[in-house]
Amino acid sequence: MLDAIVTATDVRELHGSLVEIMRRMFGVSCYVEVTTEELLPTQYRVTRVWRENDTEGVPNKSPWRSEGVPVRTGGIIAEVIGRAQPSFVPAFSFPADDPLFEELGVYHSMAATPGALGQRDHWVFVFDTQPGKLTSEDLKYLILRVMLIGSALRNLRTAIERDEAHRKLTAATKFIQAEVDRIATIQRALLPPPEPQVPGLSVAAWSETFDRAGGDLYDYVALPSGQWLCLVADASGHGPSAAVVAGILSTMLHTLLERSHSARMTPAEILSFANKQLVLKQIEHSFVTAFIAIWDPQAHSLVYSRAGHNPPLVRRKSDGTITELSAVGGLPLGIFPESQYEQDELKLCSGDIVLIFSDGIVEAGEDVGEPFDVEGIRRVIANAADCNAREVLLKVRSAVQAHQKTRPTDDQTLLVLRAI
Repeated sequence: MLDAIVTATDVRELHGSLVEIMRRMFGVSCYVEVTTEELLPTQYRVTRVWRENDTEGVPNKSPWRSEGVPVRTGGIIAEVIGRAQPSFVPAFSFPADDPLFEELGVYHSMAATPGALGQRDHWVFVFDTQPGKLTSEDLKYLILRVMLIGSALRNLRTAIERDEAHRKLTAATKFIQAEVDRIATIQRALLPPPEPQVPGLSVAAWSETFDRAGGDLYDYVALPSGQWLCLVADASGHGPSAAVVAGILSTMLHTLLERSHSARMTPAEILSFANKQLVLKQIEHSFVTAFIAIWDPQAHSLVYSRAGHNPPLVRRKSDGTITELSAVGGLPLGIFPESQYEQDELKLCSGDIVLIFSDGIVEAGEDVGEPFDVEGIRRVIANAADCNAREVLLKVRSAVQAHQKTRPTDDQTLLVLRAI
């Protein structure tokens, strides 16, 4: 949306870009704008008809100048507008004598709200060909999006008409940057202490965002059973949107584990639950990779599961071998509700090291040359036999930063576990 605001050269172009963004976000068959400005009751003008095949049913006029657009009277649209409040009709049909039957007769589900262009006499209607497709929940999201986009259009139109676009955009940028900084502060507050006291383990964690806020997350939770759960996750994308998704996952995890009946859930079951919840949220184009494990200090075992995340590395103290935890895996969270996850168990002896990382570590430096890659991590931990978790983390972190030479192009996260 910011790209549309920045690159638009006039109000018409800006409005078209934002309408297309909202229609695609909502995923409906047809997007319609209607105005009753300076008209009698039951009269209206249809100023926008944008269908799912990207065809426009109204000549490309300025949305604030409807001269030349025919005035319609009566029919279902007039009835909805007459209620003067947001409405949805889950199943209906346009009668053959309706003024809009020719243009919209194929649609049989509708949601509508005033507030388009930030004005009460401008309405947004969304239609779908399937009866029952639109619900009251859809109406709620439509109202929110119309309010947000309508407000943006109204404010930016004023700025453009008064030749104050530069000042407005500067102020908006400062506001957005301040909001992103607040998101980053909240995100940092969600992260636990980097070196917790865990029975049987030396633990160290580090995370750095590419932008002010980012999508990487590490977490650990002490369970009532005396076991410890640890997590490293990476939400797709960068910046505030990824940070919000990571925050949703963190909140979801803690809420789940606070329930008494969830205390004995396995890593695979937790990933399945998180996957279904993220799918239900319908966060467009977002998914999350994750590695989750439960440490049992009595059995010295790590039961783990993986959802599209980089396989962690294990260095054995006894013989120095380094292997990947790739025995189990699955699709990232938030893509398919039916995704299934498996788990495996890893026994740890004193001095064994487990290093969990996000893809920002292995991809470091690829923008200017060769990536750090998994082999880079292997080289570092091969010489870390007598290091504690913090020392291992600092070695890997220093090697990554020396390799990339410039500012990272992705969020970077490390979590090191060393058996005591």
